[in-house]
Amino acid sequence: QSITGNTFVSMVLDQTDKHTLLYLYAPTCGHCKRFSLLWNELCRLIKYLKWDTFIDVMKMDITNNEIVSKRFQLETVKSVPDVYYFPLGNKEQAVRFDILDEFGDGAGRLSDPLDVLDWLIDISEGEGGLTEEALLNLLKELEPEDFHEVEGMSQEDTTTV
Repeated sequence: QSITGNTFVSMVLDQTDKHTLLYLYAPTCGHCKRFSLLWNELCRLIKYLKWDTFIDVMKMDITNNEIVSKRFQLETVKSVPDVYYFPLGNKEQAVRFDILDEFGDGAGRLSDPLDVLDWLIDISEGEGGLTEEALLNLLKELEPEDFHEVEGMSQEDTTTV
């Protein structure tokens, strides 16, 4: 879901009953275009697994938007793409994706949406039910027909997940 600087407070900070992942991008950035494909896969995966009931996945174009809030000050964006995690409850304590690869690149070099989920589970430290065990238990509740409900996922996608 796309947000703007004007909707940031209501869509992220005021949604204290959900975890939030926010992807900051620039439409002309090559790394962002590549990362957008991964981000879209992550969104489909979270929806597919029905984790969207407690995790919001959002994106914001930082070339046209500025976050203006006394409750949250975004640290200077040095490069894009950039990803932030806003935990359940206290949204003012956002965590920036800061894992760098051997080239000194962060999120822009990721190639698998599961890397983002691994990071999310690691940094959330089980807060608000985000543990690997809890997430896997949610999978057990899915019915076989649930695997074909997600818009945008083909039969091929559902057999490889």
